[in-house]
Amino acid sequence: MAKPTKLVKEVWLEQVAKQTPGIDSNFVTNNLTSSIYLQKTVKNVNITGASQGYFKAKKLGMLAGRSLQDNDYKNFSRVIVIDQMVVKKFFETNEDALNQVVTVGNNDCRVIGVYKKH
Repeated sequence: MAKPTKLVKEVWLEQVAKQTPGIDSNFVTNNLTSSIYLQKTVKNVNITGASQGYFKAKKLGMLAGRSLQDNDYKNFSRVIVIDQMVVKKFFETNEDALNQVVTVGNNDCRVIGVYKKH
């Protein structure tokens, strides 16, 4: 498989952030609304695909598991980090969500972490 390349937009943003005093993190996102399925369907869930700086820049704390790592991006891993509101719709506890496979749209994704939404 070919090694993924960064989009021009992301490279430009990183360069500007490095050159601007006071900026310690940056991120690029892509948002959509989809359904998540695991024994039942939850519709109209906001899905955010994000670059690696997202959790740091947004100051989102992990409640269980881990956030996305370099290898998740490099390997195009089918993993997902969900917020505690989604957990409440499917699971008893944050830990119960870990390693479960949920279907997002038509893609199966393994839950690797739960974060606290502001």
